[in-house]
Amino acid sequence: MDPDPDQLRFETEWSWYVHFPCASTNYGNSYACVGSFSTIADFWRLYNNMPPITEIYNGTIRIKQNAVIAYSLFRGGIKPEWEDPVNLIGSEWGCRETIDCEKFSVLWTELVLGAIGEHIPHCVGIRAINKSNRQRNMQKIEVWMNKIDTPSVQECRRSLSKIDPSAPRFTLMPHQEKQTQAFEYQRRRRKYANGTLSTHEADGEDIY
Repeated sequence: MDPDPDQLRFETEWSWYVHFPCASTNYGNSYACVGSFSTIADFWRLYNNMPPITEIYNGTIRIKQNAVIAYSLFRGGIKPEWEDPVNLIGSEWGCRETIDCEKFSVLWTELVLGAIGEHIPHCVGIRAINKSNRQRNMQKIEVWMNKIDTPSVQECRRSLSKIDPSAPRFTLMPHQEKQTQAFEYQRRRRKYANGTLSTHEADGEDIY
């Protein structure tokens, strides 16, 4: 007898989030959980009923007229933001190279399945985001970890190479550094609002 997918449980519950455009000062209000799952059957029900990741890549998803710019999956109880206590002391491997739509879709699916199947050590979340604007075409895929020590993050990186040996290059980013960048970004924006900084200097680099 084949196993019942409704009875095959993951080690932890996972939640799927959609993300909307925001300023770095209100990121906590810019995402919504669309479903949680703890069994294989529940995962595929949710996965198959979500617009495909290619629509994130192409920027064509809308919920109540709001653009959806990212999907993320995180372990239950962990918010999809680096300010979460688990994420704040962790880090991420981020792919920020140019990726075509097909590779973006394949890599997202491989990493999601690797994460929920516990094939990516120390992984607490996966995020795919479209950061394109009128000046650039940019999509990112990130693997979030609850670790920052070198042996742990390198163990995670090796697992990514096993999951997809042809994956583009990943760059390590400690989340404490993101917090520092966010504070600096907010400082520049305040100076711009006061008229002491140019628009180019105030914009800087995207935090999220």
